[in-house]
Amino acid sequence: GNNMFNTLGNFTSYPHAGLVFFDFDRGKVLQLCGRPEIYSQQADEPGESDGTARFWEFQIECWRESNLPIQVKSRFVDYSPFLPRTCKPDSTQAKQTLLLKVAHTWMASPRIKCFELVSENGAPLPPFHAGAHLTLDLPIRQGSLETRHYSLLSDPACRTYYRIGVLAEPHGRGGSLYLHQQIRAGDTLRAQTPVNHFQLTPGARHSILIAGGIGITPLLSMLYTLKSENRSFELHYSAKQPPDLAFRREIEKLAGPQAHFYTSQNPSQASLDLESIINTPVAHAHIYVCGPYRLIQTVRMQASTMGWLPEQIHFESFGATNTASDQAITVTLAKTGRTIHIPAKRSILDALLDEGIAVPHECKRGECSLCVTRVLKGNVQHRDLCLNPDEQKNAMCLCVSRTSTPYLTLDL
Repeated sequence: GNNMFNTLGNFTSYPHAGLVFFDFDRGKVLQLCGRPEIYSQQADEPGESDGTARFWEFQIECWRESNLPIQVKSRFVDYSPFLPRTCKPDSTQAKQTLLLKVAHTWMASPRIKCFELVSENGAPLPPFHAGAHLTLDLPIRQGSLETRHYSLLSDPACRTYYRIGVLAEPHGRGGSLYLHQQIRAGDTLRAQTPVNHFQLTPGARHSILIAGGIGITPLLSMLYTLKSENRSFELHYSAKQPPDLAFRREIEKLAGPQAHFYTSQNPSQASLDLESIINTPVAHAHIYVCGPYRLIQTVRMQASTMGWLPEQIHFESFGATNTASDQAITVTLAKTGRTIHIPAKRSILDALLDEGIAVPHECKRGECSLCVTRVLKGNVQHRDLCLNPDEQKNAMCLCVSRTSTPYLTLDL
C-alpha cells in the first residue's frame, strides 16, 4: 500500500480493507474482505512490531480463492525490506543448508550418473514441486566451494530421498566430472533447499513435455505429478543414440503410450519432428522444453511462429557448456580501467565475482537477465535465452556468453 502509517490512517478514517495473498507455487490468489481495527501503544515485549508499538486486527467478512492468470510469472529474489527484523529470515534460513548422504549411485546411461540422496540424520527432506532443482556446494577448486544446480528427477510425493542425474561434461566447469569421479555411496554432500523456476501450470488442460538428452530430468518429476493427478499430457524425448535414452523403463511405466522416443544419430529410428508436435496451438495447453540450447530456441521460435502464446511456452536450460574452442579472455572494466583474466573454462560472471566485483545475478543459465551488461568492445558469442536480437547488439549475459576475440570491454 501507501506505506504503513498512511495505511493506518486510512483504517482510522474508513475501517474497511481488502487483503490479497499470492501463492505462486500453486498458482492461486486468495482475496479477503473485512474490517481492520487498530491497537495503539500495546505492550510489545517480544519486539514484534519493530518498535512501532502499533498492531491491527483483521475481521474477515468474505473471501474468495481463484486461479492466477497464466501469464503471471514469479521468481523469488529476496524478502521485503519492510518485514520486521524479528520476522525476516536471514540468508541461512532463507536458503537452508542440507547435509545429504549419498545412499547409492548408478549409471542411467553411458554418460549419466544418478545419485540417490538422503538426509544425514534420517529426517524427512524438505518438500519440492515438479521441475525443481537442487543446488550443491562442491569443492571443485581447492579452498573454495562452488555451486552447481541439478534437477530433481524423483517423485515430489516422496520425501525420504532426492534423486539427481548428472551428465559427464568433459569441457564443462568441473562439477559433473567431480561428481562422476570423486563421489561414492556413503559420502556427504552439502546442498541448499530445492528451488523451482520451471513449474507446471496449475489448471492446464494438456501438457506437452519435450526433452533433449539430460533435459529429461526435470520432466521426469513432472511425469510423476501429472500421472498422480490424472492430468492429460504427452512426452517427446530425444537423444543421440538408443543407449542415451536414460530412464526409458521408468518413463514407459509412468507414461505408457503417451511417451514417444526419438534419436538424432540413428537412421533406423525416427527423429524428433517438432512441426508435427506443436503445429496447432491449443487453448489452455502448455509446452515444457528442457535440453540443449539449440532445442530450446527451436521450440520457442517454432511455437511462436505457429501462434502459441508466450505464456504457454516454458523452458529451462542447464546453462551453456564450454566448448573446446573457448579461449581465455581479458576483460576490461570501463568505469575503473581494471583488467581481469578469465580462464577458458570459467564463466565471465564467476571470474568477476571471484574478484569481488558486484554483478547482479540469479540463475547462471542465461535465462533471468539479471547479469546482462552493456558491451563496449568485443565480438560476443551469445549463448543466452533471454535477450532478443536487438538487445544482443550491445549487451551480453555474463553467466553463459563469451567472445571470439581475446578481449572484452564491459560497462562496469
